[in-house]
Amino acid sequence: MKIYIGGIYQETNTFCPYLSDLSFFQRGYYLKGPQIREVLRGTNTEVGGFCQILESHSDMEIADGMAAFAVPYGRLSSQTFTILAEDIEKTLKSRLPVDGVLLTLHGSLVSEEEDDCDGTILERVRSVVGPHVPVVCTLDYHAAITEKMRQNADLLVGYRTYPHVDYAQAGVRAARNLLRLIPDKSRPYPVFKRLPMIVPPENAETEKGPMAEGMARLQILDRDEKVISASLFCSQPWLDVPDNNLSLIIYTKERDTGYYSEYAQRILDSIWEKRQEFLVDFPDIKTVLANIGQYPKPVILIDSGDITTAGCPGDSTEILRALLDFSSPWKTIIPLVDPETVQRAVAVGKGNEGEFFPGGSPNGGYNLRTPVKARVLSLSDTPIRIKGQSLAGLKLDMGCRVCLKMNEAIHLIVTEYSSWAHDPEFIRSMLLKPEDFDILVQKSHKLFRAAYANIARSVIAVGTSGCSSPRLDQFVFTKVKRPVFPLDPFEE
Repeated sequence: MKIYIGGIYQETNTFCPYLSDLSFFQRGYYLKGPQIREVLRGTNTEVGGFCQILESHSDMEIADGMAAFAVPYGRLSSQTFTILAEDIEKTLKSRLPVDGVLLTLHGSLVSEEEDDCDGTILERVRSVVGPHVPVVCTLDYHAAITEKMRQNADLLVGYRTYPHVDYAQAGVRAARNLLRLIPDKSRPYPVFKRLPMIVPPENAETEKGPMAEGMARLQILDRDEKVISASLFCSQPWLDVPDNNLSLIIYTKERDTGYYSEYAQRILDSIWEKRQEFLVDFPDIKTVLANIGQYPKPVILIDSGDITTAGCPGDSTEILRALLDFSSPWKTIIPLVDPETVQRAVAVGKGNEGEFFPGGSPNGGYNLRTPVKARVLSLSDTPIRIKGQSLAGLKLDMGCRVCLKMNEAIHLIVTEYSSWAHDPEFIRSMLLKPEDFDILVQKSHKLFRAAYANIARSVIAVGTSGCSSPRLDQFVFTKVKRPVFPLDPFEE
């Protein structure tokens, strides 16, 4: 038996003003052939899950193709998408014939000219292998499912956790299901339903809140012998594409007589009834700081408007400026993406003091460049290996990074490039201990929670500005199918 593995994984924020290019994948991973398993075997990634199952079969031939992974950001350049999609197609053709295909995609990849990159990738794969070779694809919980994706994949397998900790488990489920499909030589029967909803992620966790009941009902189907796979997708909201909405898909061995359609509808009805519970209204940073003394430390402040794991640039100075105005005595770490400040710090040199202007814009926005005097505490360009549960084992390459200490309280960790900074190793790599600080600013909604479970004693989401603001009415959606909650009114 011969199985092709590969994928292109990136989450797009269409409201981010900048483009992604091939360098984003080169800093994440961009692997071909045997490199894929050499790098990803044993990691908490979907490909790590593929390896766990496929490599346990002595008669299995694994056709390593191309696998690429990048930090969330703005639209992918058309040239980069062409390169990556052609890599998948070329490597797949070179490894034919195959008995099945395993892909890892995100489900919300958008390029300059293509709103449905994931569907296009699956379409190209299907055109290579034909209608009878099973194609199974893992997707993020925040995927926006399109008709092209559904038509060209035998199974779309989503994560079951948010915060995401089951990347490898999703890969395991996908691989197991693919191996079950190959002998059957028939495609599963999908039951697919949508809800006209795009909601902020803060209250969309899978084990508590308004989504928990629906997810629990979905997991009951795992014990149903007639069900092959079932997934619930709560698409990420900062994605202006036609099919951005909440969806549910159940794959069965036999054509549905109505039972699973009704079951799926009950799940969606329960979510719809709780739709107002998904909406949030966070306090601004001044209000938070005025009351910060009452929270057990360390306290994590979520910079909700500038979440790099949701595709934002990571250059906001809103919290920094508020702390400076507040004359905060609390020991604080703030991450920031700003290559100019990094370059300046390298020139000033470790141990020396200088004047810096961190931020992303001189024009007075939320990422206003802010003059500060600071000492260069440390510098590094060594990639970080994630040790926490979310994406465990992956290396993070954020280029050069520096720690600036501007007084006895505020520490800025400034990186050359955007990356995940949700793991405590990000702080420890700068010779600091997160446990020694009072305030830790996070540019992640949820990914930090598993790794910081034994460190942080309080978590506060702050209502800040930026292209991941939970205030969805602040964004101009031109492509999303309307009406959609919460952008439009709905009668009960």
